Amino acid sequence: MTSLNSNEEVNTNAEDPLRERLISESAQLDRDTEEQNPPKIQDNRLRAVIAMNVFCLLRTAVSISFKYLVAEGVNVLEFTVARNIMLLLVCIPLVRYYEQVPWRVFPKKWVPILFVRMTSGQLGFTLMAVCVSLIPLSLVMVLFQTSPFWAAGLAYFINKE
Repeated sequence: MTSLNSNEEVNTNAEDPLRERLISESAQLDRDTEEQNPPKIQDNRLRAVIAMNVFCLLRTAVSISFKYLVAEGVNVLEFTVARNIMLLLVCIPLVRYYEQVPWRVFPKKWVPILFVRMTSGQLGFTLMAVCVSLIPLSLVMVLFQTSPFWAAGLAYFINKE
């Protein structure tokens, strides 16, 4: 066992030819492996198309069910409140399962934007329910299909896309 005097220093940056060669060979091996097996880029387009179609089917189911409920005397406010209660009943077990406290996890600087998003989402759903109760369902679906036009316009003017 060798002890170091106070005047002696250990040079950890000393050039070691064997170490340099091993690092170089390892880097070359990594490059060769990447060339032979490039990392796979996951394409989520199929999942997105499936999710959008499921969303459209479910949105149509909501509209149809509301159309039937309006005929039975249910008004927009009752339908919206029932929807919110169902969302709460679904979200509580999910939050418990993932052991999260939403108001602690969510960044405080984004709370105003979250509030705008929640308010606009609630208002949009309520207006959709009003629309379904006032006009034929086929016309409602035609109007909903104009959303890509509005999204493109908003993306251009707001997001500069």
